Amino acid sequence: GLRNSYDVFVSYRWGSFDTDLAEGLFTLLSLEIVDSRAVQVFRDRERLQDGRNFRTDFAHALMSSRVACPIISTNSIQRFLKIHEHSDIDNVLFEWTLIVELQELNLLQACFPILLGRPLDAPNKRGSMVSNFFQDADMAEIPPIANTAVSNEIARLLQAKGVKASPKLHSRTIKEVIEALTMNLGVTAWSIKNSHGSGGASNLHEHAGFKTTLFTHCVSKVMECLQRTGAPQLATGPGPRLGSFPGGSVPTARPADSAENREEPNRPNQNDQIHQSGGVSNVHFASILEERNMLAKDLARAKEEISVLQAEKTRAQAEARSEAVKLKAESDNRMVQSKAEFQVQLMKSEAEVEMLKLQLDIAKKQAEQSSCCSIS
Repeated sequence: GLRNSYDVFVSYRWGSFDTDLAEGLFTLLSLEIVDSRAVQVFRDRERLQDGRNFRTDFAHALMSSRVACPIISTNSIQRFLKIHEHSDIDNVLFEWTLIVELQELNLLQACFPILLGRPLDAPNKRGSMVSNFFQDADMAEIPPIANTAVSNEIARLLQAKGVKASPKLHSRTIKEVIEALTMNLGVTAWSIKNSHGSGGASNLHEHAGFKTTLFTHCVSKVMECLQRTGAPQLATGPGPRLGSFPGGSVPTARPADSAENREEPNRPNQNDQIHQSGGVSNVHFASILEERNMLAKDLARAKEEISVLQAEKTRAQAEARSEAVKLKAESDNRMVQSKAEFQVQLMKSEAEVEMLKLQLDIAKKQAEQSSCCSIS
């Protein structure tokens, strides 16, 4: 479900390889620990809730994240070729433009892109199963326009956060967005070699091994990036999320000198009252303070234990999902192997039938020759 803040925001275009990568990042990163708790990852399919404005929710999630992780692929930019200035909002372009805008405003601590070209049927010379994004993606075909709907919606959401958009927002083109994202150091998938080795394995095994290597490498690099960051700069505390206030506005905090926040002059606090009371001795007062301190420590310990249990629960759930994925892959592998074995057996049986037919023909001819000899 939704949270007030996240460690990593995964932005991607739905598609076979891209979706698998996003799912792998969510599962494996959720098993990691940061600041003595489980890493909190935003991925649309696990976080968005029915009955809510999904675009507002994932925009809030991105603005409340420490690291943005866009998956930039040849597949992901294909739809950009059809976008014009007055097109409806494309969600991936919206997310990527918001990432660049937050970086421009110094409101996003890190952007860690993962770049990949097209999935390959067989490993290339480097041993990778994906092509080079910069060689596959023809950036010259990307329309040199800025989408009005995207920039207007981002400006509105930033204003609701009390943030003024940068002067570049409304003129920033789609090509400039992609170029800005790729200027951040991240992972180039085509430079990753399948560490599991091929050894004559089938394409199915080759792809599975490469994905495992790529996912593990990406998680390791994202964690290194995450550990260099602090709390999200636009994260909100407990309470209503962005977009839940009337008119989309955010309530302002009470001034420090307001009546609610101003302390009454010369008003003794509780400890002073106890200390000054004639019915409570200094020794008793010290005992009360000691007991209060012990209770505070117990409470802090309980909160820490709850946090650990929550992290273990999250890890267990992620492991269960990972095990389910693994079992499915093994089942698929067994099915492919069984099918291959059946086909081999079928071919053997057909060959034996042909051999029997040939032997039968030979026997018939021998019988015919023997019959002719007898007649003569």
